[in-house]
Amino acid sequence: MKKKKLLRIYKNPEKLKAPRTERQLPLAFNSNEIITFIDSNLYSHVILNNLLKNTVVELLGIGDNDKDNYAYFNSNSVYIKLLEEYQLNTKFKRICKSGNIHHHISNNCKNFSNWYKKLIFQFIGPHIVRKFIDEDEEENDVSIEKEFTVLYQFPPTIRVYNSHLIDTKNKDIKNNHEITYKNLGKMHCDSVFGHQIGEVNFWMPLTPTHPTSTLYAETSPGKADWYSFHPLHPGSIMRFPGTFCRHKTKPNISGKTRVSIDFRCSMSTCFDKDYQGRAITSRRHQMLEAVYKTTPAIASSKREVHFLSGA
Repeated sequence: MKKKKLLRIYKNPEKLKAPRTERQLPLAFNSNEIITFIDSNLYSHVILNNLLKNTVVELLGIGDNDKDNYAYFNSNSVYIKLLEEYQLNTKFKRICKSGNIHHHISNNCKNFSNWYKKLIFQFIGPHIVRKFIDEDEEENDVSIEKEFTVLYQFPPTIRVYNSHLIDTKNKDIKNNHEITYKNLGKMHCDSVFGHQIGEVNFWMPLTPTHPTSTLYAETSPGKADWYSFHPLHPGSIMRFPGTFCRHKTKPNISGKTRVSIDFRCSMSTCFDKDYQGRAITSRRHQMLEAVYKTTPAIASSKREVHFLSGA
């Protein structure tokens, strides 16, 4: 009986009490932004390489037989090609169901998890902290050292979106059969899944996007002015306000599989850990902490962000 009651609340987020937080997210998080973490920093390339490698080998379990053993050559292009050709089998269709994938990553994907955390600690966390710094500077609060605790989803969710032009036997069916669109993601905003306004969405493709394989979102609640997360390439991430802005997919007629990971982040001061909507979602993932310190602004120099610790 208790579970049914929670599910009723979960499907009617407007009936939930507002989260109790110290502050709201900076206004910058109300809009989307593309984050490119691949830059002159060599370590960013190492992180991407290991995320791709461990998605192929550890998470999806492909590239470990004679036909595909070239996956072990340390080449991003090879990993991406394998992902674009990957077709979900019965086993991984079951694993990739909502909730199951989080259990699989937590228990079976140690290397993938470690490199995902490095992505958070080195790039996503500082990106979030700097948005708070920008807002503080507008309030002239720049003369003191501060600590920020960023919250990040662990484990992340992986999405494998096969092309509707390819059947499970890798045969092109565009000209031979009527195309049926199955398992399309329904248009939704994440509040209906128990997420709160203090969470920010990040969507990271591990394969190049195509207009029909990518994600679409609206710029403000109910506006339906759908913009495309395209073009994006591995090494780029779309940040968007998915809690209250609807998003959806289209039928993938690109002929290639799209593989992506998505996750949510927040700041400890903007997140209510006792929010009632989490009665459902807390079964699937945790919100772990990454702590940062910022230096005071001196003259024309901006405050720096230093990673201190992370779970």
